[in-house]
Amino acid sequence: MHNTNFKHPIFQLVSKDRTVVLKGGDLLTELENREVLRSLIEQLPEQSPLVIVDLSHLEFINSVGLSFLISLRREVRHRDGEMCIVTEAPAILKILWITKLYDILRSYTTISEAVKKIATPTGLSATSAEHLADKCADYD
Repeated sequence: MHNTNFKHPIFQLVSKDRTVVLKGGDLLTELENREVLRSLIEQLPEQSPLVIVDLSHLEFINSVGLSFLISLRREVRHRDGEMCIVTEAPAILKILWITKLYDILRSYTTISEAVKKIATPTGLSATSAEHLADKCADYD
């Protein structure tokens, strides 16, 4: 488990092996999103990254936030990786549905669930997945 060279006052990055969890921020500011996206992309594994974006602290996102998620997903898919989000917010789920991004940006209700669903089937051991989920819980 390590925090890489990713430095930001609002966002936190937790990673293990190929799995990366991004937490924090509101995704509402285009300039900040570009900076975070650029830094995050530099930290992604070159092959098959597994990225979880934790939106559980947000009640809504706007088009700037959607653009961030789409850009990040594009980069992750370019590296043959997988990405999902964590949210239970009805407004976020509704905007994903309206924009037809619901199937593209799979969502889970907790980081633990997301880690287990996307990390374990792709090679992260169940024990490592549990450890990553526990480590992410430290940031709640």
